Amino acid sequence: MIATMIHFESHFPLKNTRTHEVCGASAHVFAFALAGQLCSENGRTALWVREAW
Repeated sequence: MIATMIHFESHFPLKNTRTHEVCGASAHVFAFALAGQLCSENGRTALWVREAW
């Protein structure tokens, strides 16, 4: 199996210091992958906020 790293900014451009919301069945996977990639590239941290329903 060949794994390729997708750079999210080429498909989902995000703005710094903004809140971004992801919905759907794969929301957690997408959010973790995006946060991991952005934090490792920029040496920054991510704040995970989960709304209680």
